[in-house]
Amino acid sequence: LSPTSIAIVGASDAPEDPGGAVLSNVVDGHFRGVATPINAAGGVIRSIRVARSIAELQEAPELVVIAVPAEQVVDVAREAAAKGTKALIVLRGEIADQGDQARERERRLLEVVRDAGMRLVGPNCLGVLNTDPRVSLNATSAGFRVPAGRLAICSESGAIGISLLGHSAARRLGVSSFASLGRRPDVSTNDLLELWEEDPRTAVVMLYAETFGNPQRFARIARRVAQRKPILAIKGNRRPDTTRSEARSHTSTALRGDAAVDALLQHGGVQRFRTGEELFNAAEFFDRQPLPSGCQIGIVTNSAGMATLAADACATR
Repeated sequence: LSPTSIAIVGASDAPEDPGGAVLSNVVDGHFRGVATPINAAGGVIRSIRVARSIAELQEAPELVVIAVPAEQVVDVAREAAAKGTKALIVLRGEIADQGDQARERERRLLEVVRDAGMRLVGPNCLGVLNTDPRVSLNATSAGFRVPAGRLAICSESGAIGISLLGHSAARRLGVSSFASLGRRPDVSTNDLLELWEEDPRTAVVMLYAETFGNPQRFARIARRVAQRKPILAIKGNRRPDTTRSEARSHTSTALRGDAAVDALLQHGGVQRFRTGEELFNAAEFFDRQPLPSGCQIGIVTNSAGMATLAADACATR
């Protein structure tokens, strides 16, 4: 989330292309580091000279965004690893969602990443964002400006993640950082929770989750983080009877049954919401009102009835 250099492989001057959209956002977002478009055709894009490959670069880019056809992804990852890149982002659609061929590509991609000691966001994601003025990185395909603030957003679904960013911008609720995780074979929600726990720019964490790869570890980390920073969540894929024949997201079901999810989130200190309006109302509140420093609450009112209702609400919570 804080690279000093970035390369977009598959960059173009077409804003509707994933590589073109990311490059435009990186440039228009005034990224503080070095940004390099890479395309086998060469040329110039956005007044920046295009490199034909990662190997052509004099120095290794710390972050490489991969926006090439699925059959080229693993080769690009190998080239980045050989150059000394630290992290990869593989965008949505660059590795197919299902099928034996897609799973084999993902296995080989993860093998390259682990052998080189790199980190991987995605595949099938929509990128990352960091509004820290020392970084100013918008490596997403979002088509709007995201103001800086104290809300951190993590989403398994790229489209819903971009939608959450859009709602934040519409409410003038600033964002500290954002990550669309996609299939999550490497970087996970747990990794981001641990990052945001220590991030002084983050006061509130918002999650869109569909599965929990390691529920026990999630609950343990979330419970610790939630003592310092509220974690607000919407859980997708709530139907316990989802079958392969039904329309479903690219993430598989790891925790079945809504009651089990409720228990997991409650155990982790995570506040669950059913609608976007409730989610963002809570996010706005916690963005402006820090958590109380202790468990003592004082109620001041000119109505005994109101005092009773307030005390009842405290007891319920």
